[in-house]
Amino acid sequence: MDLRAWLVEATTGDVVTRVTLTRNSRATSMIGGGPLQAEVILPEYRSASGGRDAAAVETILSLVTGGRHTLLLTDGTDVVGEWLMWAHERDHDALTVPISGFEWEQYPQYRSNHQNFRYKNTDAGKIHRDALFDAFNTFQPGSAQMVVTPTPSFGKTMEMNTPVRTAYYSDILEDIDALGIAEWRVISTATFSGNVPQKVTRTVTYQKSVISSSHPDRLVKTADTRLGGNIIKFVRSHDYSRLIQSAFGWGAGKGGKQRFAMSQEFGWTARGYIATTRNFRFQGEYKNAQLQSKTDAALASGQDPWETTQATLDTRRMGTLPRIGGVHDVVVQPSWTYPSGGSWRMRVGQITWTYGSPFVGVEMEEVA
Repeated sequence: MDLRAWLVEATTGDVVTRVTLTRNSRATSMIGGGPLQAEVILPEYRSASGGRDAAAVETILSLVTGGRHTLLLTDGTDVVGEWLMWAHERDHDALTVPISGFEWEQYPQYRSNHQNFRYKNTDAGKIHRDALFDAFNTFQPGSAQMVVTPTPSFGKTMEMNTPVRTAYYSDILEDIDALGIAEWRVISTATFSGNVPQKVTRTVTYQKSVISSSHPDRLVKTADTRLGGNIIKFVRSHDYSRLIQSAFGWGAGKGGKQRFAMSQEFGWTARGYIATTRNFRFQGEYKNAQLQSKTDAALASGQDPWETTQATLDTRRMGTLPRIGGVHDVVVQPSWTYPSGGSWRMRVGQITWTYGSPFVGVEMEEVA
């Protein structure tokens, strides 16, 4: 893996220039959008005499100013991910400039709804698309269409009544996502000249019920990593507080008029596990059927006591880089904590890339 970093115009997707990052720079991809914490090395920009090229450094500092550009990571002609730069820091004595930001999925939290979101018996996919289109593509500089937003069909209708400027677009999206119908990501692709990206296109991609596709690489943890295997570290945590037997959803209203829904799963207590309950608040929900759907989804999300598996992968021992939603066959050889070893099908939901390192941190969950 040979990660390279590029600065890209947020509005147009045009690639501006390549930058070099410090080896401790990290970027995380995940469902819902991951963070960026990186440092751009400034002594790369020197004049012919070897001194500081003040003009070039000023240009780089202007490019990392939040809200105008993104950081694109590539490996050859593959796009690893793209992060909006949102903040940077200038330490007078430093040789680097730290930058921070996030993936496109987090941007809707910075925009409030500029029109009424009133829908009745409308496919939830259309409402979801309308919110994303407004957040990404309206009132932008030069009327820029920054993200392509197709209209999916979720196959489930819903109602919504959110007056103008009373919510952030992220609130509207979370309200729909709470139904547990589908997952979505903003996928960045690029056109290349050789190994140099020229222009980036961002497209919202949906998949029901979760983003998932088979990955060709088998992940193996051996007793001694010197003898093979591509998993360097493998940790699973069992936490019973994740379990929900009874979920109670509370919607709009007060007192005796407050809407209420309940969803239960007695399989755990039938096997001898003690009972657990959890309250969920969907305060803007007026429709009983939608409140029940959200409560059912909350219960379904609380049926696995195993937290996401944390692993470190050696990409030098992989044929294809990991990706969000990639489903792997995972095998661990016997050890003291896994006396019989283990094998699972696991889906990658989070990836942390470290600049200059072949090792990648992932979080995975077991799938059927």
